[in-house]
Amino acid sequence: MSRDFVKANNPVIKKELEDLWDEIDSVAGDAEGYADDAVEALQGDTTSTVADVEDALATVSAKAIVGAPVNAVAAKATLTLLGVVVHGEEIVVGDDTYQFAADTNISVTPGNIPVLIEASTTKSNGALTMVAQPGATETVVIGSVGSEVTYTFVGSNPVAGEVDVGASAAEAQANLVAAINGTDGVNTAHTEVSASAFNANVSTITALIGGVASDAITTTDTLVGAGDGFAAGTLANGADCTAANAVTAVVTASIAATEAVTVTDGANDTLVFTADVKGLAAESILTSTDCANGTFDVAHLEGGVDGTLGDAGTLRVVSGRLHVAFAANTISDANWQSCVIS
Repeated sequence: MSRDFVKANNPVIKKELEDLWDEIDSVAGDAEGYADDAVEALQGDTTSTVADVEDALATVSAKAIVGAPVNAVAAKATLTLLGVVVHGEEIVVGDDTYQFAADTNISVTPGNIPVLIEASTTKSNGALTMVAQPGATETVVIGSVGSEVTYTFVGSNPVAGEVDVGASAAEAQANLVAAINGTDGVNTAHTEVSASAFNANVSTITALIGGVASDAITTTDTLVGAGDGFAAGTLANGADCTAANAVTAVVTASIAATEAVTVTDGANDTLVFTADVKGLAAESILTSTDCANGTFDVAHLEGGVDGTLGDAGTLRVVSGRLHVAFAANTISDANWQSCVIS
């Protein structure tokens, strides 16, 4: 487009207007309307300066739309789970850390968002048979390697780590269960397992944390009664939380999130984290995970697009399409709609 600034009273301003007008030739034709308003006053104003012209055309550039207007798009990231998740693993999205908890006590790092998966796991277990009343010095040992707890039977006055043999096998059984569960007034509760009451001379030792990892909890003894002792050297039968159940649990837990991100269940065991506010700014939200079977597609939310600014009712015609802002559009709005015109 061209413009003849014949009304400009100041020849210097006229020359600057002509030169700077040329700079917006590449801007959509709508710029001409904005520029007309800006320069009319300047042409008849003998006090106008080059700076005034530059300011006027800067306003034109800010208002003009190069190409078709666009709606804002929310940045997002996708976490794919290719297998099970385990107790303690974490997913980090911005200021929120989701941590999987497979125990009744919901053992997570303070400040983290608990993701409850206990019901979706199977807890390791093992059977302890004790028919005969143990003698003093006989032992039951339970715990992960390096963290074993030894329970030694004594004739009387037990202290921590000891169990009163009692007056009968039944009393010895009850005292051992109380010692393991920390209800005997002497011992603290075992940090890895609980013990059920003996039934038909058998107590079930069950891991506190669900999952395969607890199958490594060792179980040994020096009980001498015929047939007495543990059925195996470790607990067994633990099972981890599946990817599908983990996805559901994270979505449920996200109600406690503080980051402005919505978590949804995606296809094929994926979690989709989408910024609540559309635009480029949300791409600063970082993502990471220590899940052995989990991978983010990006290191931060991506794909955000700032919307084109426009007042309600603004019209643009670009490449045979009419674009209309049905409401005021900011960089985080999506109020532009378009149709083909002929």
